[in-house]
Amino acid sequence: MVASKPPTNLQIAELLRDVAAAYQLKDQNKYKFQIIAYERAADAVEHATSELKDLWDDEELENVPGIGSGIAKHLDEIFRTGKSKHFESLMKGIPPTAFKLMELPGIGIKTAMKLVKEAPKKEIAEKLKEVEVREKKDKRHLLPYAAMTASELIEYMLKCNAVVRVDTLGSLRRQASTVGDIDIAVATKDSKIVLDHFVDYPKAQKIIEQGDHTASILLPGDIQVDLNGSTAGKLRFASPAFYRQ
Repeated sequence: MVASKPPTNLQIAELLRDVAAAYQLKDQNKYKFQIIAYERAADAVEHATSELKDLWDDEELENVPGIGSGIAKHLDEIFRTGKSKHFESLMKGIPPTAFKLMELPGIGIKTAMKLVKEAPKKEIAEKLKEVEVREKKDKRHLLPYAAMTASELIEYMLKCNAVVRVDTLGSLRRQASTVGDIDIAVATKDSKIVLDHFVDYPKAQKIIEQGDHTASILLPGDIQVDLNGSTAGKLRFASPAFYRQ
């Protein structure tokens, strides 16, 4: 898959864990070292302080602890072409649902495959729903990190001349200890200009959606930011620190 945006660290980490699971399914004893290597690499990528794509651009991919030359070669292919032929060959025949079920506690790839083949469809649907609930719960971020991410984005938004003022909403505005999606409201002279500026944010990994007055983007760290734009004067704000002077 050649994507307009490179995969995030979390997406890469998930892929590497899927590769480890595929090796385990093939022969757990024969591929013991490959399994360990890919699981270790997945942990390293998930906790990396920089996006792997940026490190790849700077030819520093192999400097990440846990990523050896072999794995780096496959990641290089992904960043160049959008896919890895080796990974696709290795995981061929394994249903995506099996990898999804592995996100539940106590379910490894062999159990997941057995469920996919033998369990009733209703049971599978219920387990996938459980996975979805867990994913939403796990997508919360600590307040300091969310606040820093929002502050950087707001600084960028205020560079747009059509922006009158900006404010954070929801759990970030309430200063909750953890934050899910980051919600931002913008009072603007021109919604289209503001929304175009928003989705062009250099750190955006993916444009989730863009309408006439709202848009959503995905940032590094799997953080979703939702923006609501409205004609200046129609929105009320509580945090003057972010107002345009």
